[in-house]
Amino acid sequence: MEPTNSPFGDNWDVLWFGHCGLQFPSASLPGAGNIPRGRVVRYEDSTVPQRQYLETVSGVNSLKDEYLSHTRVAHHVSDGACSLSYAVTQAGARHLLYWLGLKEVTAPFDILLRQFCEGTGGKAYHNCLTVQPALFQHYRPAGNKTFESEITSHGNEFRKKPMTKMIRWSVRLNLEALMNGRTDFVDQFPDME
Repeated sequence: MEPTNSPFGDNWDVLWFGHCGLQFPSASLPGAGNIPRGRVVRYEDSTVPQRQYLETVSGVNSLKDEYLSHTRVAHHVSDGACSLSYAVTQAGARHLLYWLGLKEVTAPFDILLRQFCEGTGGKAYHNCLTVQPALFQHYRPAGNKTFESEITSHGNEFRKKPMTKMIRWSVRLNLEALMNGRTDFVDQFPDME
């Protein structure tokens, strides 16, 4: 169906494209009665690393377990964490301001966004869409891992090379090539035979 209001489609509140992992909607997760369980699957997506490179903060990785390498799946948000990148419609922004601005703030923003999307935590359900793996991820510079987060311990080891988890051709790592019109990009997760 052609969109009528937006080139990105109509009838959604949030597109959550940068996260630390989430799960496919299922009957066993919070908000199960609210969240549609449909999926759009794209196989042979060369921008997705092979399965052995995929990880998630929840420890559950259905994408890795259920699909072949180089598969990206779009679906409704369920059990999301980290708010690295998201888009909001004007109507969605109004609802976010109401539910997350005028109601009690009882958790970090990413958890409140999860509840907003799922219709849990006393919030109404909203139409939020996402993809796995995420399109945006944390960039990790070379240096001491202690400085990577102020809320979670990442250890105190020294990272020798900068990296971006699960992003095959990281923009940050390939910025010089992109600016100069080159295509000799660093592939952080090349296919293993």
